[in-house]
Amino acid sequence: PEKRTFVQRSQESWQAGERLSEQIFTLPDPIGNRAGAELMVRMDTHLQAASDQLKLVIELALGELSSQHEVVHQLSLQLGVILVFFLALVTVMVLIGLSLVRHWIFAPLEQLRAAAEQFGAGNLAYRIPVHGKDEIDQVAETFNHMAATLAQDRQVLHELAVHDQLTGLFNVREFHRLLEMEIIRAQRYAHTLAVLMVDIDHFKAINDRYGHETGDRVLQQLAARLRGIIRETDLLFRWGGEEFVILMPHTGPGEAPALGERIRAAVAERPFVASDAHPAVAVTVSLGVAGTSAWPIDPDGLLGRADAACYRAKEGGRNRVESETAST
Repeated sequence: PEKRTFVQRSQESWQAGERLSEQIFTLPDPIGNRAGAELMVRMDTHLQAASDQLKLVIELALGELSSQHEVVHQLSLQLGVILVFFLALVTVMVLIGLSLVRHWIFAPLEQLRAAAEQFGAGNLAYRIPVHGKDEIDQVAETFNHMAATLAQDRQVLHELAVHDQLTGLFNVREFHRLLEMEIIRAQRYAHTLAVLMVDIDHFKAINDRYGHETGDRVLQQLAARLRGIIRETDLLFRWGGEEFVILMPHTGPGEAPALGERIRAAVAERPFVASDAHPAVAVTVSLGVAGTSAWPIDPDGLLGRADAACYRAKEGGRNRVESETAST
């Protein structure tokens, strides 16, 4: 309203000056004319008033522009602060997002990679931590289940590899491995070591008379009976067919025959129950003993001497114990 008033006054003063100028031009000789001079003074006054009113409008406009400039400046500062805050917020959100991605995706994937390396190296006891039920956790559970299954299968295969399927005793392959370990231990700590060979007498006749199923049951019951007689430190193996081997650490050549005699007597004194059709099958065994306290120990020689002693027991009438030094 203020500017409109100033503009209106300026227009009125201009129009008044314009009318005076028209009067001046109507004079025949305005220059040097007193009336013309007065009209020109009045016209200049109105034109000056119009100019002054316009100056007031300009000053008001400049004041408004200055005020608006200050507002714009403040808005610019506020916008800058908002922009900085927004960028900081975006940066924090990105960092949080990366942290969450690392925690929920990269870390589980790294665990899967480490687990794959462990499984590839044969460490089937390794397990991946499972924290939830998402897709990666489901994969981790699958890995763990697979590792448990493989470990169980490997244990089964190991049992099959080192045990005789019929009797459950250690087999020949495991005998050679454990014999080598016991020889190393005996030589390191200067211990004695003995081997006892057990052979069922006339086992072919048992198979021929009662059948192979009865023969298998005799082998199983003999294995159980031998387990109950030997000491905790002794190791029992099925050598093959009707032969068994007992590995006796900390046992010298003079001590082993006594254990052999206990085994012979325990087998002979009580028949074996093979089946309902043949409830009592008499079984005897011949045993050969070999031991050593000399080093180095020859595993083949030690076993060969026990086998030779067992052969002498067979030749000497069976159901007896034969050793390198004495027979009973």
